[in-house]
Amino acid sequence: MVPTKRRVTLKAVGFAPPVGIIEPSKLVDEDAEAVKQKAIEEKQEEDELQRVSTFDKPREIQREVEFGDGRLFEEEISEP
Repeated sequence: MVPTKRRVTLKAVGFAPPVGIIEPSKLVDEDAEAVKQKAIEEKQEEDELQRVSTFDKPREIQREVEFGDGRLFEEEISEP
């Protein structure tokens, strides 16, 4: 009979940090992550600018001018 199973030797569990240089993962592209982060920051800036610009919009002003017996000048400011 020929043994077909390979015996695996287990490593002991330790709480010490690894010794040596830790290489970055080959599954993560640093440039792509930087582009994603920049896109997130730009989106946040656009959202903030849009929220701030809602306070800068002029309110709609309606003016009526009549001459004669009626009102001389009327100004109405409506809130959106």
